Amino acid sequence: APIVLAVGRLVEKKGFEVLVNHADAFLAAHPEAELWIAGEGSNRHLLERIIAAKPGELGARIKLLGLISYSRLPDLLRLATVFVLPSIHDSKGNQDGMPAVLLEAMSCGVAAVVTDIGGARMLIEDGKTGVVVPSGDGPRLGQAIADLLSDPERRSAFGLAASSLVTSEYTWKAMATQLDHVFTE
Repeated sequence: APIVLAVGRLVEKKGFEVLVNHADAFLAAHPEAELWIAGEGSNRHLLERIIAAKPGELGARIKLLGLISYSRLPDLLRLATVFVLPSIHDSKGNQDGMPAVLLEAMSCGVAAVVTDIGGARMLIEDGKTGVVVPSGDGPRLGQAIADLLSDPERRSAFGLAASSLVTSEYTWKAMATQLDHVFTE
């Protein structure tokens, strides 16, 4: 079954509430698809309530996986059909920086849908290495995921481009070289 995967602490700024509220858009369009969210945090009970209120069997296709050990994360990422980073500004103005899990998903060749917030917009070039949607725009987030689930060629192209970007520009060696260049200047 196609798996839409999101990973992170279950806190407001991660945007999982927006994702779960608008999961119907891609779950209804793709009856075999599931949404998996890996992580723990203070918003777990809120997400559980939203999932329980979903009509029909839609809620049963949304899984809160709990905390996943770092050693198991690459295997989980490789199972994903689409990776989602639905970050938002939280009620205190906090936002994600550059989540390492996005780099990890990209390095695994998983097509990503991200919001235009924090470092995600620096990593994902819309239409080339993934899809970027406005932060907090649940309908556009859901539609972008549905569209990617419908287009295996586009998913593959995004995954390959994203993996190539990470292996060329975001390895430890590449980052050290860039940092050395900054200090040299």
